Amino acid sequence: MDGSLVGTGSRRRAALSPKWLAIADDLVRSATQFGRAALSIKSLDHLALKLTRVRGASLATYYAHGVTATSTLMLRGDDPHAEADLMQMFVDSLRASPRVASLGHPNPFSELFSLKERPLHVVVPWVQHEIDEDDVSLVQELSAHVAGTVLTDPAR
Repeated sequence: MDGSLVGTGSRRRAALSPKWLAIADDLVRSATQFGRAALSIKSLDHLALKLTRVRGASLATYYAHGVTATSTLMLRGDDPHAEADLMQMFVDSLRASPRVASLGHPNPFSELFSLKERPLHVVVPWVQHEIDEDDVSLVQELSAHVAGTVLTDPAR
């Protein structure tokens, strides 16, 4: 990871698992209420989500066994000012991490500010040796389903 944009793509809500969308919806409700929540499935309760939401814009951090696995930014397009503030907060927090700061990139993550399409789901995976490949894959899928819930559900 060096703070440069790796690529863009799209995923339709219809391509996501209805079962996992329901699980993600429950997790989002809990994390919205308590700030942080673990999956309620016994074999997956080591996965957790910390969520901050402001007027259609959200920051999410995913954990596996308490270790940060992924950071995400989700923007619906509802409030450009809230989105700009949250995007700046997201980029500032990434830039402040020792791992990113040690890279010496002059302006990491600056390309995010050029992404105008909404909804937008920005994913920054954190390579952690403590997290096994199965959990990396689970967090990736969970992140996609949480984004599907947060970005496409009109009730949110």
